[in-house]
Amino acid sequence: MSYLSETGNLASAPELRTSAKGTTWCSARVIHNYREQDQAGTWHDTATIAYDVVVTGRKAEQLVAAAESGGNIGIAFAGKYRVKNFKRNDGSAGIAYEVIADQISVLLGQDVTLAKTGHATAEDEPA
Repeated sequence: MSYLSETGNLASAPELRTSAKGTTWCSARVIHNYREQDQAGTWHDTATIAYDVVVTGRKAEQLVAAAESGGNIGIAFAGKYRVKNFKRNDGSAGIAYEVIADQISVLLGQDVTLAKTGHATAEDEPA
């Protein structure tokens, strides 16, 4: 598995879940648009990649709360990264990008309300 650090926007608000062991977690779909500037100085989207970002513990709870209050928010994330091949319903091949996040944050410049909480706990560490 490789390590990735990336930014993007939430495609939708993730849903908070609880594992059989009682750990809270969520899977957030994050969209990153790659852009290039042409010789005239105009920016163009060149590629779009969707990442499935798995977040655990208090960080998952905070991400869900921020998404519910702020909508399509921009985030930065980092963690172990893997590419998975799959077959779509129509039989064509697809690629999924999954990140088990150990770091996640809301990007500044957005109208999102965050509250300071206590220190991180062992539950906040990725499984």
